[in-house]
Parts: sequence; C-alpha cells; structure tokens
Amino acid sequence: MVQVKSGIRKNLFTRLQKSKKFRSAYVREHVKQGVAHQLRAMREARALNQAQTAKLCGKSQSNIARYEDPDYGKFTLQTLFDIAEAFDVWLSVEFVSFKEGLRRSDNKTSDALNAESFSESDEHWRQVNSSVLMSAITELNPISSTKLQDPSDECNFLITSTQNKQYGVQISHEKR
Repeated sequence: MVQVKSGIRKNLFTRLQKSKKFRSAYVREHVKQGVAHQLRAMREARALNQAQTAKLCGKSQSNIARYEDPDYGKFTLQTLFDIAEAFDVWLSVEFVSFKEGLRRSDNKTSDALNAESFSESDEHWRQVNSSVLMSAITELNPISSTKLQDPSDECNFLITSTQNKQYGVQISHEKR
C-alpha cells in the first residue's frame, strides 16, 4: 500500500512539474472539492442535517446541498465568511507554495477536515497570557490601523498592518 501511495505521489509530482495548466487545474479542483468535503465534515461532526445547517448559515437547504457538491466550486468570499461565522470557525484563504499545498492536503479524513468551533477548542484559550499577545502586537510598528467596535460595546478591535505585510489585532475589553 505504501508503494502505491508513493507511486501516485510521484506521478502527481511529475505531472505538476511538466505543466502549468495541470497545476492550475489541480489547485482549482483541490480547493473546490476541499471546501465541499470540509463543509460536509463540519456539518456531520455536529450531527446536523442540511436543513439545520441552512438555518444556521442563513441559506436555503438547496444552497447547502450545492455547496457540498464537489463539482460546484463557485463560492464567494461572503458565502465562506457566512459559513465560517455560522460554525464559529476561522476562515483561512491564503496563497502558499505547491510544496506547502501538497503537504497540507495529505490528510483528508473527516476528523482532519472538521474544524472545531471556537467554543469547542482546547483549554489554551483560557490560558493565553494577554500581555504576551499585546507586546507582540505592539511590536508590529503599524503603518495603518483600523478600529472596530463590537456591537455589544464590550470589545474594541484595533487591526494594524506593517510595511512587510504583517498584521496584528489588539483586543480591549470594556465593561460599560
């Protein structure tokens, strides 16, 4: 079994090396299928059906069915933001090298695809030392910043960016 996997990997790498068109098609299909499979994995891990997921996301059941179709792939960023918000998970859209993309795509089990919601995450959220985070964010030497206020008036967010494209978020809690 290991030989088959390595043979498949070697064949894939050879095809990726030879053709930019193949690389583009491979990435497109991987992303389309990955979003569909991950949405389904998150839904099933929470024991939700498509109708319940639709209500949670503010979408129709037919939309959820379409999003879970690996051939669909016409997601807008807003749709992905809506799904991430409904499941209370982080959405990451980023450009990476092919080597990194292939490394990240190795494990496609349901467990690996399921993103835990913030409230399900491990205990480290309760143990985070805010002064360490604040000092790291302060060292960013901001060239621009945006201040956002939570509708509950309990949090302020200061998002900063630097010349070398690093970003930081400073969160302050204010009980009113």
